[in-house]
Amino acid sequence: MYNPSTLYKCLAITLLILGIILFIVYFYTMTIEGYYVIEVRVENTTLRTIIIELPRDEYGEPVYRIIGFTSTITSDGESREIDPIITNYNKGYPEVIELPVNLGEGEYRITGKFKIEEKDYFYNYSEYPWRLYGGDEPVYIYPSIKKTITYQLIGLIKQYSQPIIYTLSIAIIGLAAYTIYQLGKGVLYQQKPVKPLPPAAPVKKCKWCSICVRFFKIDVTSPNNSQLPGAFIEKLYSLLNEVNDIWKKCCIRFYPCIDSNGKVIARTLDPRKTVEVKVGSGFAQYGSMKIKYDIIRKVDTSKIFKDNNCKSIEMDKGKVNVNYDEYIKAKWDTSGKYKDKEYRKGNAVPADVLKEFLNDVANAMQRDPNLREELEGIRDAMSKITPQRSWGEIDVMDVLKELIKAYGYAENCIDIVIVDNIDDKSTSAKEDGFGAEPGRISIISSRVVDNGISSVLAHELGHNLSLSHINELGNLMEAEITGTSLNSDQCKDAYKNCMGEECRKFTSKVCDNGDEVLSKFKEKQSLIEKREKIKESIKGLNEELGKVDEKSKKCKKVVSKLKKEAKDAEFIYKKVKSFADKIKKLKNKGKVKEIKKLKEKTEKELEKRKEKEKKYLENPRFYKTSLSITQKWIKILKKQLEAIKNPDKVVKELENEMNKKKQEYKECKEYAWSPNKIKKNIKDKIKANEKALKDLEKKIEELEKSLKK
Repeated sequence: MYNPSTLYKCLAITLLILGIILFIVYFYTMTIEGYYVIEVRVENTTLRTIIIELPRDEYGEPVYRIIGFTSTITSDGESREIDPIITNYNKGYPEVIELPVNLGEGEYRITGKFKIEEKDYFYNYSEYPWRLYGGDEPVYIYPSIKKTITYQLIGLIKQYSQPIIYTLSIAIIGLAAYTIYQLGKGVLYQQKPVKPLPPAAPVKKCKWCSICVRFFKIDVTSPNNSQLPGAFIEKLYSLLNEVNDIWKKCCIRFYPCIDSNGKVIARTLDPRKTVEVKVGSGFAQYGSMKIKYDIIRKVDTSKIFKDNNCKSIEMDKGKVNVNYDEYIKAKWDTSGKYKDKEYRKGNAVPADVLKEFLNDVANAMQRDPNLREELEGIRDAMSKITPQRSWGEIDVMDVLKELIKAYGYAENCIDIVIVDNIDDKSTSAKEDGFGAEPGRISIISSRVVDNGISSVLAHELGHNLSLSHINELGNLMEAEITGTSLNSDQCKDAYKNCMGEECRKFTSKVCDNGDEVLSKFKEKQSLIEKREKIKESIKGLNEELGKVDEKSKKCKKVVSKLKKEAKDAEFIYKKVKSFADKIKKLKNKGKVKEIKKLKEKTEKELEKRKEKEKKYLENPRFYKTSLSITQKWIKILKKQLEAIKNPDKVVKELENEMNKKKQEYKECKEYAWSPNKIKKNIKDKIKANEKALKDLEKKIEELEKSLKK
């Protein structure tokens, strides 16, 4: 008695192994790493660039299929990275790489890493050096390739693929035949009740977290709190729509805040105002009475800017040094009597009472040596009862947040402050944004809005939602942004922050109809794009209509020639395709000798046809037909020889050529014999486009009116 499950498992495992082998041999592309070192000495001159020319093999194919390349210059213990410039490609891979080194006199070491796609295991890279140009003569270097155990194992599988595939195929055929034989005997057959298919997994739907956003542009030339220009607001809409495309994978979206008058909050903000910024807090208790106090720094907001026009902010990790007045504000935290006078909880503590109260607390603390640290805090608070003029560091975000509150805006939206320029001394990179992490305020430069750099705003909003910088190429939260991807952990953390209790006051399902405004703007932009396409279409159709008669005359002269060319192209395609199919079958069977014989036969036939062509060219008028047929066969034979190396590519090229010739003939035939019909078709298309354009203009006008309201 045979065990049916064992046979099934053996057959399934063998099929799986064969599938893996076939995938590795015919489809798998392995990525391997390498590195290079270039020693450079510059004397009595400067070296601007070094050009690396990568080699080809004997078939013109790129040896190094590079998909990643870095370069670093080291001199006297200092290093700097340079960005390579690819100036030429071969089959989609870099062939010439230019390194803008800009070196003065001295000795330098240029090192770097690269990644290559390995398709053919049999390359011996030591035989293919790189050629370098920079001085009078080219120099050759030999890069190093890391060949791992996995790489060598896959190479062996590719090298011995034919016998492995043949063996596995025979084993599968044997197992399948034996299984069918046993089924026929009824040994393996067991009828089982048909189980219903499991229900399809439901598509995950977003439970959206919507966040309201306000925009404030620092401007001392316009009236304070005035609405930003309509064109600028439309740029903000576009920016938010693109930001939402980035964040939709995390089920988070941002909408503009709308005020009580139905207008988007996108206003100017005059920074020439003094604000109070809380920088610390504390409490003190004497007897049954208790107070809480805040340490306040009073700052002229305009002083956080680098210039008098308040266009640029120069900071260091989000902080600036300014003059400020520092003092404390205190409130009673309990109700009761102090010095025989009644005070209520929540009321402000007068300065003279505060001084006396803190002095009593300090005197009481002096008796306990374990309260030295608390005593220092009380004495520090006492020193700040009278405002003190100081110079020191203050957080830019805290100042701007207080400025917005000072102009009457409550904390119920994320605030985006727009300035002309941002410069952070802590990084050498160009800064276009800075976001509080976590927080509900960000700064972006005007360049972000003008150029629609949505990734910068999306990045800063990521900081507001608690995300830190990450070293992951292509990730939105890289310090220097190279992409807009977000991983599942980032989405989880940002969504949690968005849905958290502290964030609820900054979010709303509709942001007072902000979602409707953004949706209408998106629809309007889509309609404008369609309108431009229709206008271009009408313009092209009118140009085409004006050329119908001229094209009809030309086509009448060449239509017979085009018909013959189309037929010849079809004949050549069929002959070469038949030959290519034969070559593919021989290759699949591993019949190398038969392919070689077929190639030799084709080459001999080509030589014979070329001899005939020479003879016919001596008297082309007399041998006109024979010459045409011979030249057609010469092309066929040449393409057949090309098809031996790459049958699919040659057949595809000929198929495209045939279809192109047929289309040219068909089109020219219509122009030659039915020009009036073509004119009518073009006019009908113009009429339909003009009607569609009119409808679009009406819709766009309605949306513009709605947005202006």
